[in-house]
Amino acid sequence: MTGRPAARRLLGAVLVLAVVLGVPIASRREGQRVAGTAVLARTVVVPAVGDCLAALTGPTPTLVPMVVGPSAAVVDGSSAMFAGCGGTHLGEVAALRRDPPGPDQATRTAGAARWCTDVGVTYREHLRWQAAAADGEWTPAVVQRFLAVVSGPGADGWAVCVVLAPGLEPYRGSYLGSLADTAAPAPFGSCRSGDLPEQQVSCQLPHREQLLGTAPSGVTPTDAGCRALAARLTAMSDPTGSGRLAVGVVGTGAAATCRVRVAGPERLTATLLGLGDAPLPLTTG
Repeated sequence: MTGRPAARRLLGAVLVLAVVLGVPIASRREGQRVAGTAVLARTVVVPAVGDCLAALTGPTPTLVPMVVGPSAAVVDGSSAMFAGCGGTHLGEVAALRRDPPGPDQATRTAGAARWCTDVGVTYREHLRWQAAAADGEWTPAVVQRFLAVVSGPGADGWAVCVVLAPGLEPYRGSYLGSLADTAAPAPFGSCRSGDLPEQQVSCQLPHREQLLGTAPSGVTPTDAGCRALAARLTAMSDPTGSGRLAVGVVGTGAAATCRVRVAGPERLTATLLGLGDAPLPLTTG
């Protein structure tokens, strides 16, 4: 069974790949951070990498997984409030860019959506949640969304790309930091109620299952491959948690998924991504 040492070896391989491709993992380049440490709380006017999205006003943006075609959602800067990351927040600033004066607002908005989409693809291609299935048997579940925030018209225009939890849920801690070698904040995952009828639920709510990956077209997945994926994604030395969890394939063909399920009457209350050998987030309620 693969454990934390294997997870660290995987991370090392990802770091090497990043160096080859010129994608920094724990540094800033052109205003983009791929992993780092949250800063202490402070109110900001112009956001920067290392700040967090504290609140959104106005209509809730439509957030979709960027698997192939969809682009990042976009909101106007006047509807976003940024602060430090010491408390509860909705997301983290992953990248910043300055917009040259001249383009109209529609052009700036469209450009920010394309740019933030590219930022999202960079994260998905080179960091451990996605690189975990290097053998191609499983495609790890997409557990984050990206939102471009664009300032109003002006010579000092800017745009930031923010990483968010799947359901725009408030959380503590740093998802960007978890991309290196720590546990992901509670809502970052793809969780299921585990009851009939099955429902997709927040990983912060009591649930019985977490979906870890889907089967690519033309691939016949195996329970052994699913267990290997679980070990890589959770960084647990024993992904079954000494028998308290069941790991295996659910469904067949194109509908096959790799899942972790609570074996007994308890329920999970947080994601298992990057958990390591910390206590399982289980409740009897």
